[in-house]
Amino acid sequence: KQFGEWDIKLSKKEYKTEKKIARQMALRFWVAALIGLVVMVAFWLAAVWFGSNWIFRDGKSDAHVAALCKEIDSILVEDADSSNLERMKQACDRLSTKQQRQVTKQRYDKLNEAIWLAGQMEGHNISLVIKDKSRNGFDLNLSEQEGAKLKVYDGKTAMEGFADVCGKKEQEMFDQLFDGTHSFTVEAELNPNGGEDFNMILSKGDSCTAFRISDHSVYYFIKNMDEGWSKVRNPLNGEQMFSWMHVAGIYDRGDISAYVEGAGINTEKDVGVFEPSDYPLGIGHCPETKRTSVASFRSIHIYAQPLTEKELDTGVYGPDSENVVLWYDFDDLCYEGIDVPIEGVRCYETSVSLEEGEKKALYSEPVPYFASGEIVYHSDNQAVVDVSRDGILQGVGKGQAIVEVSVAGMDFSKEIPVTVGDTVRFSILQHEQLYAFWLAVGLFLFLVVLLGITLMQRRRLIVYLARLSDEISLIGTSRDKTEFPVILKTAESAIRQVEEDIRQKDHVAREAEQRKNDLVIYLAHDLKTPIASLIGYLTLLRDEKQISEDLHRHYVEIALNNSERLDELINELFEITRFNMLQITLNYEYINLTWLMEQLVYEFGPMLTEKELSCRLEMPRDIMLCCDVDKMERVFDNLLRNAMNYSYRNTEICILVTVEDEIRIVFVNYGKHIPTEQLERIFEQFYRLDQARGTSTGGSGLGLAIARQIVELHQGAIEAKCVGEEIRFIVTLPSCREEKDTSL
Repeated sequence: KQFGEWDIKLSKKEYKTEKKIARQMALRFWVAALIGLVVMVAFWLAAVWFGSNWIFRDGKSDAHVAALCKEIDSILVEDADSSNLERMKQACDRLSTKQQRQVTKQRYDKLNEAIWLAGQMEGHNISLVIKDKSRNGFDLNLSEQEGAKLKVYDGKTAMEGFADVCGKKEQEMFDQLFDGTHSFTVEAELNPNGGEDFNMILSKGDSCTAFRISDHSVYYFIKNMDEGWSKVRNPLNGEQMFSWMHVAGIYDRGDISAYVEGAGINTEKDVGVFEPSDYPLGIGHCPETKRTSVASFRSIHIYAQPLTEKELDTGVYGPDSENVVLWYDFDDLCYEGIDVPIEGVRCYETSVSLEEGEKKALYSEPVPYFASGEIVYHSDNQAVVDVSRDGILQGVGKGQAIVEVSVAGMDFSKEIPVTVGDTVRFSILQHEQLYAFWLAVGLFLFLVVLLGITLMQRRRLIVYLARLSDEISLIGTSRDKTEFPVILKTAESAIRQVEEDIRQKDHVAREAEQRKNDLVIYLAHDLKTPIASLIGYLTLLRDEKQISEDLHRHYVEIALNNSERLDELINELFEITRFNMLQITLNYEYINLTWLMEQLVYEFGPMLTEKELSCRLEMPRDIMLCCDVDKMERVFDNLLRNAMNYSYRNTEICILVTVEDEIRIVFVNYGKHIPTEQLERIFEQFYRLDQARGTSTGGSGLGLAIARQIVELHQGAIEAKCVGEEIRFIVTLPSCREEKDTSL
């Protein structure tokens, strides 16, 4: 703090350094804490794995059980091999008690029912019927369709081949819907299976409308009554040709569109009204041209209105909507031709918890699952939970309710408790106490590690800050430099920079002090010359009685000149003495800068003439400036005097003033070139370009330093430039200021 202004700067650097150290320490702490957390989680997972795979392990592996469950879920009795079903049952019987709980009783029941049904189908003519879930009930009997068959993909049933949706009621409804005057949407989930040409999705004869895949694109066609076929196309990539997709074809009162898997809708406008057709609605083929498909269908839906892209993506309509004309999901099938009485109803949940507004599906089916019967859902408290026709629960308000699941027309029913608003808690179905114990042990170890890291980091932080405090206290003293720890390298750099800045400022201050002392010596020496001359000539005037009038006048003029020179030297001494106590107070007022500059040039006229110089002023009229008039006049006086003292004879000094966002005053003169290193120091205290002092340009070296202080106090800037022998001093001032008092 012995260096005055540097105590503030050092405090700021110290504060920034401490913040950097604190951030680094915090970063290290959290990294260590994260590592501890990862170790704790890994420990707990290892304990769970060890408990599951060694302490309680029996029978087959969990992966084997999961594969067996998936195999049971994907049973399609039509294609089932009785021996394969028996193999699955034997595999289930060999499982351990824990693994049998994983398979669930529902899967055992389904497997037993499938074995029974497969035995019944041997040697019998069994019909497979796809149930239409819409209100129309257009069931599709696949046994009557020559080209249709069912397959299982990833646990889901899909139809391959082609089939007609025919019947008097169906024919009348589809003829009315596809007559070219109504809007509708055809939606499907399908896999093209790589089919290149005429991979039909749905068609009502070649003279009406068709929805198909061809040439790596989804097309929707209509047969325009006047112009022939119109179409809209949505391209597919190679991957889509072999994967499941959600597609749709839309007719909207003259506009046709094709939609593919959330990729947007391509639309053809004003294509017209298409021709009606007497052919039945064909799935996977055109009944008129017999063009067929190799695609696999998981679902076919038809709506009696055009759906938007958002509605297609979110699936806002269910099968019970009045807008749904046809709703085939090929997972939903039943077998006809076997007299299978319903023995009960099965639900795959024993209780349900959900939040307000949340939806969950309640999966239920008759027992046996292939028996024909409609499942009915009823909520005893619709203010708490609402249930749709297809078993979708929705939380309405917090509370509890009972949802009854039954078979229409029969007494079979199940009651499912439903809780709305309770948070679903995480639980481990098996070995809860053991896992909870290991979890508690892991958390305890993590807290111990965290506490240890905190104590270690605290001790390190104290050591680092003590070291930093010692180094800061030694700034400015002579000492051997020591290495800092790695974390304090930033602090070390800041301290070294402060020390270097202090040395440089100290060096500059010593130079300025030395220049001031030298200048005082020079001035004291220069005082002797005019005093001695003044005494000599005054003595002659006193002692010489007989002196001519011309000689008398000459002696008086010399004495006067020496008196004026003596006055200048004394003023310089006063200015040097006052500089360290200098306090400039600004008193703002508005002045006409144009008048001020013109008066300045006029007052310097005799001195300019004496030095064989001229001065040219270029500036707009009536420029107003808010400033301290006396101080600003001193700035311009110093700059013009400086230009006059360092200009070549018979040259011109130019003063150029421009006004834009700021007022810019430029003093231009032509003189000896100023090197860059001197130009950078020209505004320093007591600095003079001519180090050998002369009477013509001699001065205290304070004029430009004072000028800079005054300009900067006015929130302006001053700079010097030299290009060749052209020297420029540029002053920039705000064009308008609020009146106020400021001191330096």
